[in-house]
Amino acid sequence: MDIDINDQDVQLERDQLEKDLLDVRKLSSEVESDPYSHQAYIDLINKFKSMGPFMTEELQNARSSMAEKVLLSQDEWIQWLSDTNLPEEVRLEIYRKAVSMSPTPKMWSEYASFLISKYNEDNNSSNYSRDKISRVLEKGYNVVKYDIPESNIVWDQYRDFIATDLEIPQKRDATISKIKEMYLQRLAIPHKCLSDTFSDFSSFITTYDNNNYEKELVSANKIYQNTLKALELRTRWEQSLYEARSLDNYASYIYWEITLPKKHQEPHLVGALYERTILDYPYVPEVWDDYLFYTTEKLYTDNLLSNIIDRSLLANPFSGVLWAHKLRYLTGKIVNEEICDLKQTFDNISVFKEPEKYNDWKSFMTEWVTHFTKKFGPVLNDPNDSSLFEKVLEGCEDAIERIMRDGKDDANFDLEVMISNFFTKIQYDNFVWEKLKKTRGNYSEYWIQWASCVNKSEGYEKSKVRLIFEEAINRKNLDWPEKVFEEYVLFERNYGTCHSVQKALAKTRILSKLLQHRRQQTQASKEGYIQSEKVDSVEIISHKRAHEDIDDVVLDQSNYKSEDSETKSKKSSHQNTRDRENNTIVVSGFSKATTEKDLQKFFNECGEIISINIGENNVGILEFADHISALSALTKDMKKIKGHEISVRSGEATTLYVTNFPPEFNESDIQQLFEQYGQILSIRFPSLKFNTHRRFCYVQFSSGENARKASETLNGEQIGELTMQVLISDPSKKTSRKGALYEDREVFIKGLDFNSVDEKELRSILRKYGTIDRIRLPLNRTNEKQGRLHDGYGFVVFGSSLEAEAVIKSLNGTKLGSRTIYVSLASDKNTGPKKLSKVVFDNGFEKEDNNYDRNDILARTLSISNLSDTVNDSQLRVIFEKYGPLKQILLRPDLNSAKVEYVNVADAGKAELALQGHLISGQPITINAPNVQNAKSAVSGLGHLSFIPRAAMRNKRL
Repeated sequence: MDIDINDQDVQLERDQLEKDLLDVRKLSSEVESDPYSHQAYIDLINKFKSMGPFMTEELQNARSSMAEKVLLSQDEWIQWLSDTNLPEEVRLEIYRKAVSMSPTPKMWSEYASFLISKYNEDNNSSNYSRDKISRVLEKGYNVVKYDIPESNIVWDQYRDFIATDLEIPQKRDATISKIKEMYLQRLAIPHKCLSDTFSDFSSFITTYDNNNYEKELVSANKIYQNTLKALELRTRWEQSLYEARSLDNYASYIYWEITLPKKHQEPHLVGALYERTILDYPYVPEVWDDYLFYTTEKLYTDNLLSNIIDRSLLANPFSGVLWAHKLRYLTGKIVNEEICDLKQTFDNISVFKEPEKYNDWKSFMTEWVTHFTKKFGPVLNDPNDSSLFEKVLEGCEDAIERIMRDGKDDANFDLEVMISNFFTKIQYDNFVWEKLKKTRGNYSEYWIQWASCVNKSEGYEKSKVRLIFEEAINRKNLDWPEKVFEEYVLFERNYGTCHSVQKALAKTRILSKLLQHRRQQTQASKEGYIQSEKVDSVEIISHKRAHEDIDDVVLDQSNYKSEDSETKSKKSSHQNTRDRENNTIVVSGFSKATTEKDLQKFFNECGEIISINIGENNVGILEFADHISALSALTKDMKKIKGHEISVRSGEATTLYVTNFPPEFNESDIQQLFEQYGQILSIRFPSLKFNTHRRFCYVQFSSGENARKASETLNGEQIGELTMQVLISDPSKKTSRKGALYEDREVFIKGLDFNSVDEKELRSILRKYGTIDRIRLPLNRTNEKQGRLHDGYGFVVFGSSLEAEAVIKSLNGTKLGSRTIYVSLASDKNTGPKKLSKVVFDNGFEKEDNNYDRNDILARTLSISNLSDTVNDSQLRVIFEKYGPLKQILLRPDLNSAKVEYVNVADAGKAELALQGHLISGQPITINAPNVQNAKSAVSGLGHLSFIPRAAMRNKRL
């Protein structure tokens, strides 16, 4: 049977059309659900373009809708204008919009080329008359003339078009004068082709006014030389942008411009710099924010400010700060209906309802309430305002609910004050403050602002303010009670009687003492920060992957009970501000009968003492809470304790920071290495509770001279393959961590669609916010087997923190594909404790199959307790490996415990007998051998134990 090829083609076309229309419906739906999604519009437009000429109308409608909702880039305007079959009137209108919303030299040059071509086609057309085109070209040149590297392209078109009148005799003289003036104005503005402009002017004068050449050139040269100096000042900044148009380079350039001496400042150059910045970084709200404030102060025109605001909101519709600019602009015109419409638009953007967008929402609402607070009082002057008044009242009440829900951590009360002022004016009493007391009552600023609002209100007795302060000072958990005490006393001094002032002073004095006592108690009981549990990576000793022959489920924790409150350290915690090296004194010369209590009593008047240690040869080390106290203690030098004259010296520069020594080194090894340089007062290893990989120690000598000698000799000393570092300890030189994470350049994105969003698509969406250094999308084995692209989250590193912040502000809470994504700064995965160190040793012991004997593993595993938290796994290995080859060590410094598995059961038995009660770092260890008979019960009960992380328990063995 013959097949009709034409019928087949028709059917294929129909099938393709149906598919295309389904795609259009889907993409249109995405645009409707998120009308501010730049990518959704791009996808829809590309679809219409692929469907050919019969979708021209739909394509233009989509482009028009996109231009109303999002900021089109310069290239997107040019692509739109390249569409075929555009009516001439429509194309002309698009050009007008383009130069308004993307006022760049390139865009104005495109517009100028279009107009000039139309004029050349028909110079009698009223739409393209010479005068109209001249005015447009002049306007375009004036808009871009301060763009140093690019403005010449528009200048050349403007000058050349005007110069065509030189060929008309009756216009020649006027045109020569006009072009001469244009050149002189151009020479006064720094631009890349300044020398060429001066040369062109010279040629022009030679051709058209040679009789006055010398006079004209002398005058022009003065202008040129001044401008050349200004240009040379900016050359290095322009070069930096030429090499890398990074946000940091733009910011540095702008900062340099605005901090120049006033005689060298040119605000229009700064404005042009801002325009160049937003051309490259349109999605950074902070840039627009700065630009708007600068324009308001230095470049203000109503049209310019309005234009910048509109562009900023198209680029960053999820920035409450920029919506606040729009609101302030409208309030200046007192157009209440437009203000209400603007709030309706703002409220319809669902992103602002997210808790993460609270600060953006508050920026807008503060301006909105501020405007209407000024308008309304207790009596409506205009009956027509009743409807508007109800809207404002409703908006304020809704705002209070939002503050209570999402603003618990907000210590700024500017919006609350404005709402309070409004409610007070309309005689709503203290509605705002009473309602917020539950969620904001722990902020001192809350009480101070409440008292201030009431104090300023008409018709309120001062006793009401006094009651507010009295309630505040008696409230527990205030963040800054001293500030409230101060404001209370100040209020009484201004408005109270002698008796009320005395009463306020007495109350605050007693409360201050109680507060100080409570803080001292809290400080004394604090041990440090409680951090979340994390597990170290397994360290493989050999190059090949060692078998993990100790099954996680066998290592029970029956001997590792949590510390109760009585066993926790009660040492004073000065973790945040502790400066042991500079706050320590060394005391010598006292008798052997002198105790720590004697030293405590003797030095107590100098200040708070953190610790006292008496070592060999009657030498004591006292650490004070601050440097002033330590200096005060030095005045005790040559005084007597129990009849013995003592020596008191500063502990500064007596302590060495030692690192990069072999991991198996213990206190005895360090002592042996350093004792030849003088008397050692103490050797301190760090606790490994929060990081089992720490390897450094502090060695304190009796004098700074001995410490210096040891540092000069041993710093850089080679021990095996390690180069030891020995430096005088100086906490003031501690540097911040570096890297993307610590420089706030890395963002964490969760909620990614793991079926459709891959790295390529994510990169295409994010690159408009700045330079992307790298993208990491983790993919675990389970998701990989299911064919997913990643685990639904990822990490992206940007070139600067401003770029990272721009991504967060723009994309957090927005839709990407079918899912809502949440974007935040990546957190430091290393700040939590690494409580477990697991080391697997390769001793040639291979497991024959998976059916190994659990009882055998229990029999060759030792549980060690009462282990110092300064002992690392390498030190344990040296001690325990003497009795036989080891399989693995699991170390838990936070529980003062460890597990050691031997290859052979007999070796475990030998080690238990030999090391029971053995001193390690000054503490006798306890070894508990598991009861093999109870292996099964140990396994079955593991689900309730915490020694092995639950995630590790779930991993199936290979």
